[in-house]
Amino acid sequence: MARPRKQPVDYLRVMAMAMTIADEARIARTGYAMARWFEQIHGMESGSLDPKPWRLFLRGHQPQHSTFNQILLACPQASDVYHHPLWKLLKEDCDYSTRIDVLNCYGAVSPSSSYYSLKELQKYKSFDRLAIFIASTCNAIDLRGGQAYQDFLDVVAQLLIEQKWTILHEEFSSVVFGAVETVGGVFFDSACYEIRGVIKFWEAVYEGYYSPGGRDYSDVWLTWRCVIREMNWLERINLAKYLRTRADKGSAENVDGEKQLKRIQRKVYRCCPRTITV
Repeated sequence: MARPRKQPVDYLRVMAMAMTIADEARIARTGYAMARWFEQIHGMESGSLDPKPWRLFLRGHQPQHSTFNQILLACPQASDVYHHPLWKLLKEDCDYSTRIDVLNCYGAVSPSSSYYSLKELQKYKSFDRLAIFIASTCNAIDLRGGQAYQDFLDVVAQLLIEQKWTILHEEFSSVVFGAVETVGGVFFDSACYEIRGVIKFWEAVYEGYYSPGGRDYSDVWLTWRCVIREMNWLERINLAKYLRTRADKGSAENVDGEKQLKRIQRKVYRCCPRTITV
């Protein structure tokens, strides 16, 4: 009997897990570094493992069963990534009942509650926000325009940035967009050009501005996301131009963009470190 055909999401899931292991172990994302890591944590002789299977692991090929289980035990963060319900939603054969089951995991007990106020979504981690978004397309979220569409692009970009997976952005975005197109009635550019600008915008925010010293990480990042989400399209464009120019040249003459940045910073300092309810 032939093995089931592997889907793009199957490779993506393993690649994401492998990258998580490398990042958590603070090693390079290379087969050589991962082979040496595995040897070290299991007391094996250095150089005894061939790096080739580990290179394949980073390309999305799952290791042998025994090795795979040892990896999951050694790195709980990677196990969390691998077992996250998001991957079920990205399967080509994902159906309505699967989406409802995932929503129920997050406390949605009826179709009417599955929408999850888009503001409320900001309180979840990016993995969970994206899972809720995709699961909710079977009920209430219409991504054909407006704020929901922008929120969707934002959460895809934020997940890639937070997990340091921007190297996977085309593969990841293609799989995610494909899953949403199936049930959401919205078409995305298969080359994922649309999300490139969104990624660059959130990279500038995430890397350079969101975390004042001594503030709680989750509260600060939540505040940044919430304030930016409330901006109109012109305010956001001005902020994006300001951040981009400042990152490229070290300074920027953009009064409107600087005004938006100061507005966010004031709210961050005012709201953090206490927990924010949006």
